[in-house]
Amino acid sequence: LSSFVLAINDINSRNDILNDVHLNYIIQYGHGVSNSLMTALTISNHPDEIKGVVSALPYQEISVMSSVFAEKNILLASSVVDDAEFIDGDKFPYLVHTNPLSSYSAYLQQLILCQLGTQGIVVFSTTDLSHVNKAYESTNGEVCDLTVRANYMFHPDTTDFSIIINNALNIQSTVMLIYTNAKCAALLLEQGYKAGLFRQGVMIILSEDLLNTDMLPYFSKTTNVGTILKGSIGQIFWPKYYLLSQSTEGVAFLKKWINQNSSDITCNTTVDSDGNYYLYHNFNKSGQCTGLNFSSYKYDGSNLNDFTAYTYDATFLLAYGIDHLRKNNISLTGDTLRNAVINNVSFTGPTGQVNI
Repeated sequence: LSSFVLAINDINSRNDILNDVHLNYIIQYGHGVSNSLMTALTISNHPDEIKGVVSALPYQEISVMSSVFAEKNILLASSVVDDAEFIDGDKFPYLVHTNPLSSYSAYLQQLILCQLGTQGIVVFSTTDLSHVNKAYESTNGEVCDLTVRANYMFHPDTTDFSIIINNALNIQSTVMLIYTNAKCAALLLEQGYKAGLFRQGVMIILSEDLLNTDMLPYFSKTTNVGTILKGSIGQIFWPKYYLLSQSTEGVAFLKKWINQNSSDITCNTTVDSDGNYYLYHNFNKSGQCTGLNFSSYKYDGSNLNDFTAYTYDATFLLAYGIDHLRKNNISLTGDTLRNAVINNVSFTGPTGQVNI
């Protein structure tokens, strides 16, 4: 919320964007599916007045709100969701997002596979939706022709992989992808190595959430983990706060954020009907209304919420879209704003290049 307000204030103070307009805003509470639905319905009752919405809500809330807004041609700019499902422009026609989708990680994984020139891949994944989706997105052949020779899915609590390993041995693939939790990955790798599945000449590609030390406690004490994992590859992104501290725009944002006056963000003291509960509150302390001590944040951004800067950029995204329409004498509607944001807006913000 504070990032959104900071962006509005910055836009209103600049001369290069909407210099003849003063932006106003409405803040609506939408946490939880039922609240987000009520908020979306309330907003959608004013399509002539509201053309764009910025939201920092998670998956379920965004799914509900984007469906409601699509019917009224109201553009929703999200700064939090990264679920690959949201890449479907037909299903979510009035949703844009500044937070990179998880499908981008899968795209990079396919580039790696394409460079390997493989035509035969074996995939191991647990049956939870997250890992199943990642496995599919990494091998669906959208980047180059890929052949999945076997796809083994198993319960996240599986401990005995002997049947799966024996079947995989018969395939003789040299590229194997693992999309599981840490425990399953460790047990699969150890048992597969002993059986000769993960041998010299076999490329093991691990999902991003396995590129840490979480697997180590699940290997037996006598196992040479370094030998098993030798030559395995994967990809991992820098922490989002690290990127903020490495760019001119990111550093400027951090300084601006920290140097804010706490009094600049007014605490809403509206209470419920019995006067005992703040309607806008800190979720860790339900009796304390929202407020931030900006000076407590570090200049490297390490204690700043990952999505703060994405919310700032999402607000600017809509503002640049409106600015494009005004400079080209185009009427502001949900459709024209959507087209402007997708086709005519590109800028460098704290999170990097924003180009929908």
